[in-house]
Amino acid sequence: MNYRREIDGLRAFAIIPVILFHAGFNLFSGGFAGVDVFFVISGYLITTVLLDEMIAGTFSFSNFYERRARRLLPALFFVLLACLPFAWAWMLSAHLSDFAASIFSTATFLSNFYFFSQVNYFSANAEMQPLLHTWSLAVEEQYYLLFPPALLAAFTLWKMKAIWLVAFFTVLSFYIAEYALYEGAERSFFFTGSRIWEIGAGSLAAFLINKRGVTPNNGLAFLGFIAIWIAFLGYDKSTPFPGRYALLPVLGTTLLILYAGTGTWVARLLSMRIFVGIGLISYSAYLWHQPIFAFTRLRLIHEPSWQVMLILSLSALIIATFSWRFVEQPFRGKSPWLPKRIHVYLSSVTGLLFFITIGIWAYSMNGLPERLPKNVSKLEQMTSLHSASCIQKNSNTCIIGAVGQSYDTIMFGDSHANVYASGFQQHLERNDISMGTVIGGCAPVINHIKHNPSKSDAECSALMSEQLLIASDNNEIDRIILSAEWAYYIHGWRYESRLSSYRYGSSLNTNIDQNPSEFKQAFLATIALLKRNGKQIYVIEPLPEYSLRPPEALAKIEWHGGRTENLLMPVEDYRSRNKTLLEILNMSELHEVNSVNVSQHFCDETVCWPYAKAQGQIVPLYSDGNHLNGFGVDSVAKSILLQIGLLPTYQFAMK
Repeated sequence: MNYRREIDGLRAFAIIPVILFHAGFNLFSGGFAGVDVFFVISGYLITTVLLDEMIAGTFSFSNFYERRARRLLPALFFVLLACLPFAWAWMLSAHLSDFAASIFSTATFLSNFYFFSQVNYFSANAEMQPLLHTWSLAVEEQYYLLFPPALLAAFTLWKMKAIWLVAFFTVLSFYIAEYALYEGAERSFFFTGSRIWEIGAGSLAAFLINKRGVTPNNGLAFLGFIAIWIAFLGYDKSTPFPGRYALLPVLGTTLLILYAGTGTWVARLLSMRIFVGIGLISYSAYLWHQPIFAFTRLRLIHEPSWQVMLILSLSALIIATFSWRFVEQPFRGKSPWLPKRIHVYLSSVTGLLFFITIGIWAYSMNGLPERLPKNVSKLEQMTSLHSASCIQKNSNTCIIGAVGQSYDTIMFGDSHANVYASGFQQHLERNDISMGTVIGGCAPVINHIKHNPSKSDAECSALMSEQLLIASDNNEIDRIILSAEWAYYIHGWRYESRLSSYRYGSSLNTNIDQNPSEFKQAFLATIALLKRNGKQIYVIEPLPEYSLRPPEALAKIEWHGGRTENLLMPVEDYRSRNKTLLEILNMSELHEVNSVNVSQHFCDETVCWPYAKAQGQIVPLYSDGNHLNGFGVDSVAKSILLQIGLLPTYQFAMK
């Protein structure tokens, strides 16, 4: 095939937004679409080579897979090997176990299915995965296994009319991508069936160019270029993807391939030396940037500053240049390092088996916790979420506390209420008291569903509304307790990056999909309903929420050094986050609603803290950024029950 400088330049315009998106720069909020550009380019280049060889009668599977191995595996092996010492030195056991599984899935070309089952691509947990980006390599590798034999069979039967078969599967894959969005967008992102149409678009372009060549057209080429940049700058983590929204980068890239011929404005731009140079190292840059970012985030307690991430982004390009020159290039073509095809196959299989073995071993050893100091390992394990055990289940009500006792108190809530219930249990049992709980994954108010609800949101809201109505009509119920991560239902997630830290100076993230006025209306309607039926109403005030996992952060501090004071949060952040709820509770019509204070156990007048000192040691109180662990809930359970009036006050006077 004829070399096209503009295609290498286009690679530069794909890789830079990807890197800056993963670095956290909000300007490139849609930079993840750069991967879609790569998919189209890959489909075009591979199909062009296959068609040329099939038409000439020189196609060979052994030649094809040898070229693919020489192109992809040396740099991939180099990156995987470089990751191992950093994983050993910086990863806690839970992260190392995940990393081991991702190494195994990468070496078996199945990492997209591994991440499909493990993480949301846009979550902060994904930012801690050094090999997250290999999902796209897995999609391409699966394509390389399936497409050549299918195309050869179709070409043998129909020659160039095989384009219709490619078109059929491209359209089918697009339909699958659209359908999968409604079944679970976070899963569809990694699914091979949702991505094949993007590679197929490049394949269709290859058929058209094989027939009529590249047709230079300034207008259509410019239109394609603009379409790509609209996606890069206009999309963000909330954009349903892939599917119809992926049409912009995919069709934009296809237009560039078809019409950005020699002499067009866009081709002249893309053919500039700097862009061609970045394009040449784009594969290595793609391989290196995510491990560099992930290991930095794993090593540090807080999210790196934008200055640090910019330096790391530039470092990824510098390392990629070295990798391209001394790792990629020596193995391309008939390299003296691997002069024969058999050498390529043997070294490829050996390398893959090595990383498969490493992955199985480290995963089977649960992330090798014995390599950690004992106090570090102990801190890491303090993450368990406790759930109350039902002594009896009446329909959707879980009864906790003492066996055989009737109950006049019932608590409604989400996972926060579930954690509190686990702390209540032993105190209720000891005092021969029972309590009912109705726990769901939604706000404990009637007729409130988050904007654009999923099926589970709608079902949870319907169940919660039904159970609140039943409890309000039950004359045996005197007290009703409401507990939740209230601000989430009013404003959305606390942090843009839930497990890492502040995102470049913005500590609060108001999710535009949430509607405070809707929540206020539903909350007031719930209170009015319960008051009409004479219930005593208690609302457990929200916990301070953190941008990190306190057990992990404390373990890092213990392991690598640092100051625990860096984990403290200004109390003003807590007050600002929960301002709307506190204002609602202070409304005059809610003067009979009792607020249960928990922040007094975690905040003073200046700061809030996610840890405590016990027997001279620092102990985390949280399991993640907003749930208490066993130690944390035990520290507040008695106080909550006392404020609600379920425990006799003389117990506290005696103690």
